Amino acid sequence: MRNDEREMLRSGLQRVLIESEPGSVGKALREFGWIDLLLHEPAEAVASLFEFQGATSMTSPMLDVVMFQPLADLVGTDLTKETVGLIAPGPSRGTLPTSLLADGAVAIDGIASAEIGTCDWIAVPAIADGELVVVIVDGPLDTLSCEPVSGLDPWLRLHRIGGTVTAHTIVRGGEAAARWSAATAAGRRALAHELVGGARAMLALAVEHASTREQFGRAVGTFQALKHRMADAKVNLTAAEAAVQESWVTMDATSALLAKLWAGRASGVGAKHAQQVLAGMGFTWEHPFHRYLRRAVLLDATLGSSRDLAVELGARLVRDGLPQVLVDL
Repeated sequence: MRNDEREMLRSGLQRVLIESEPGSVGKALREFGWIDLLLHEPAEAVASLFEFQGATSMTSPMLDVVMFQPLADLVGTDLTKETVGLIAPGPSRGTLPTSLLADGAVAIDGIASAEIGTCDWIAVPAIADGELVVVIVDGPLDTLSCEPVSGLDPWLRLHRIGGTVTAHTIVRGGEAAARWSAATAAGRRALAHELVGGARAMLALAVEHASTREQFGRAVGTFQALKHRMADAKVNLTAAEAAVQESWVTMDATSALLAKLWAGRASGVGAKHAQQVLAGMGFTWEHPFHRYLRRAVLLDATLGSSRDLAVELGARLVRDGLPQVLVDL
């Protein structure tokens, strides 16, 4: 895609998000053609949407679509025509949100970004007889409860889903692990883009404040201590951007894990240093910083925090015996 085409696409996509009511963003993105773009140009579709969401603290239900895509062919789902949802553990170190009962019944207790009652299909990871399975359910889904989650970031529009439904398709064994790994990797890449967008926004807020705020007759940005903080945030952001781009080159689970890990770190470092630069202004409700901080905390915890992913990567390298080449330099 040429740069002028990319700019035109992103401008149109941003206008759709800005002009849509929060509850109709998903429908507006479908009408815009974002699903078709995801199917044909996934890297551009994910980057353009999720980085803008991170930069503006806006949200959409499209994380569910991104994670459902590796599962869609199991039931012949047409993502351009049918709405889908994916229920996963919430932004915490919780267990899988589903268990299988007798006769294919599925007991659900988890978090989704889509309003599940409006979905044609939902997918959930589950535990059956001690092993991971992937369960896909079709309608009717009106028996499930769908309660908004307020919490730290009510603008994220998460929903807690509960109830019991009947499974349509149950994938077991190695295929279940592979499918869920692919869905998780897709979600981590998308969240990494969103975290990078948020980290850029927080750094921009800090730079703007440091350039205009004065103490002792000079801009606070000229003080060495603040220069070091902003430089540290920039270095971490650059590393995260490189990891996210590399994840689209290799398209494997490890590169997606690294992208999410580095993006989470960059977001955390950026939030910490931006708060120090903004000082008292950063604590106020009127200043937009708190929106980015809230979002950063929750997105980092979703699908594995930067701390947990580092532990997971270390355990994987120890188990496999030899470190693998993660990036060709």
